Amino acid sequence: MTIGDCETWGMMRSTIFLLICLSGFGSALGAEEMRRISVSGIGEVQVEPDRARVYLNAHAEARSTTEARRLVDEQLNGLAAALEAAGLEEDDLIAGQFTLAPQYDYGGVRRRFLGYLARRDVQVDVDDLERLNPLLDAALGEGIEGFQFIEYRTSREAELRAQARELAVADSRRQAEELATAYGASLGPVISINYRNTTSTPYRIGQEQMMGMASFSAQEAASMPYVPGDLSFIDRVEVVFELLVD
Repeated sequence: MTIGDCETWGMMRSTIFLLICLSGFGSALGAEEMRRISVSGIGEVQVEPDRARVYLNAHAEARSTTEARRLVDEQLNGLAAALEAAGLEEDDLIAGQFTLAPQYDYGGVRRRFLGYLARRDVQVDVDDLERLNPLLDAALGEGIEGFQFIEYRTSREAELRAQARELAVADSRRQAEELATAYGASLGPVISINYRNTTSTPYRIGQEQMMGMASFSAQEAASMPYVPGDLSFIDRVEVVFELLVD
């Protein structure tokens, strides 16, 4: 065997040894990958709402832009005074976007100018649900008929989100432990966590129900059979544990 042949054979032996080592390392990684368990935990908390946000809009039509705006401002000023009389704070009323647009009648050969429609979106926060019906009555009394919807809320949102997260974590560990035990293994340390933020499902009622509520007197409203649905807070967490096999 020549010197060149010896060098070639030595390189081949080194290459074969390296391939064997890499193959063994890959098998070890494969075995490690197989010794993992992935679970998804879910936590849900439900609660009755104790506050609400009412979405309204004040609108008026007039021949001039100045008059249309004045009529809308007049409605909102009257609503603010009525809210104060009902025990709500002026800060509870949040004025939103204002729009002003010309209105036409297209029924004839030529369009006919009717005037200008002014509109102001409004939100009203109600921290006491017993004041909800008086608020709707006050809005109707001021000529505000643009009822959109009511969104029910809770003052314990941060607390309930934390509870849902704790339940999701506990659920993920319970599932992992039960599955590991069923297959004769035990849980090792956490390898990875994929957390999804808590989602909440607000409870809303629309315009038709709002108008129906506003038509009741305060005494009648107290005995109404209508009760808003519960609010739901749902949390999810995906966890990968190392699986220990004896």
